[in-house]
Amino acid sequence: MSYKVKAECIDVRDGKRYFAGEDFPDPTDDQIKRLTGAGCIEEEKAKAAAPQAKPSAPSKPAKDA
Repeated sequence: MSYKVKAECIDVRDGKRYFAGEDFPDPTDDQIKRLTGAGCIEEEKAKAAAPQAKPSAPSKPAKDA
């Protein structure tokens, strides 16, 4: 799973500081529990490609009778 940093935090394993918007690499189970609970990281959801709608054909003006 991939985790995105929401609020600045430090990885206790190596002391590296992470800032909002960065990826947090391979957190341990303890880090996941602690940092998600503190609002520092969140699981990055896989972004499914939304199907694109075809543009509709321009409507023809009604003929006056």
